[in-house]
Order: sequence, then structure tokens, then C-alpha cells
Amino acid sequence: MSKKTKNHVFKIIILGDSGVGKTTVMQRYLNKEKAKQVFRPTIGCDFHNYKTVIGGQNVTLQIWDTAGQERYQSLGKAFYRGSDCCILVYDITREESLHNLNQWVDTFSNNAGIEKSSPDKDATFPFYLVGNKCDLIEDKEVDDKHIDGFLDKNRISSDRSHLTSAETGTGVEELFRQCSRDLLDQVAGTSKLNDKLKEGVKLDKRSLVRRKTKSGCC
Repeated sequence: MSKKTKNHVFKIIILGDSGVGKTTVMQRYLNKEKAKQVFRPTIGCDFHNYKTVIGGQNVTLQIWDTAGQERYQSLGKAFYRGSDCCILVYDITREESLHNLNQWVDTFSNNAGIEKSSPDKDATFPFYLVGNKCDLIEDKEVDDKHIDGFLDKNRISSDRSHLTSAETGTGVEELFRQCSRDLLDQVAGTSKLNDKLKEGVKLDKRSLVRRKTKSGCC
């Protein structure tokens, strides 16, 4: 019987103000085409499973799309906990949507039990910054310096900053593929570390047995 391939399940939460395009970005990725209808604002949250294969490994993404209205920012610890990564979406034509992400980061970190980054410490939790509606580049309002400032403040690597368009599909596939690859790399790294720790315990036990043998009475 052939060995069953492991399925990796990752929980991804999408956060950001109402109207930045969180739902349409998610739908673009799920359906691989432009949304055929105008979506009403998400109420509370919406959840979808998406199965894919990354580097020969089976992956199931549990994608949680959240409402952007202020009254839904505190959805509860049970909702945020267990998240493997967080996608922060702003609208490149609305400066305040980037600024408001700082509050979303605080809300998420506090409820998910994530240790916040500091000036001398990079973020250990994978946040991804996404500027949506890049097809409206002529209407861009968000200054690149403010984007860099947000990344620096929250200690997010610049390679985790993306531009997307739910309208054209630009950057959407690349965003979720990077999330998947990074999470798989994280799992592999944790597995290797655990193997080393287990091997270390075995070596310690062997050393202890040898010491006991040598100290036996004559």
C-alpha cells in the first residue's frame, strides 16, 4: 500500500477596512476569475476551504474573510486564535486604509496571543501587507514612504508586501502561493528542530547509561 501523502492545513485571516477589496481578492483566488457580481459587505466573517498543491505537497487553506466595519474588529479570541498567517489589505486609493491597519494589527495580536514586534526584533508571526486596486494606479493616494514606514513599524519584511488587483487578477495568485510556501517552510523548519531535539535527548540518555555503567561497584 502506498504511503498516504500528508495534507497541511493552514488558517489564513484577511483583515482591513471595509471596501478595500478583501472579499473580491479572496474570491479572485478561489474562482480564478473576476467576480461576476457586486459583493455586499461581509457581516462578521466568511470562511472558505481551498485545496492546492505546492511543491508536491498537499495544502488546504482555510481562508477567513472578515468584516471591515469598526464594530466587528473585536470578533473574539476564539476567532483569531490558531491563525497561521494574517493578510493585511489596504486600498491604494485611500491613505487612511493603510493607516488604520495599525489598529487591525493591534487587535489581531492581542486576541491571537501574538507577541508584538519591537524595533530590535523582527516579527516572528507572518503578516503580509497587500495594496489592492493596483489597476487604479493613476488614482493612487498612498505614499510609498508611508508603506515603508508601516513595514518598518510592524517589522514586516519587504518581500511580504504585495500589490494586487481583484479586477485584473494581478498579484493575487502570487500572494497566496507565497503564503503557502512560507508556511510549508516554517513547518519543515519546526520538524527539523524537533528531530534535533529528539536526537539530543537520545544522546543524553545514552551518556547517562554509560556513566551509570562506569560508576558500578567493583
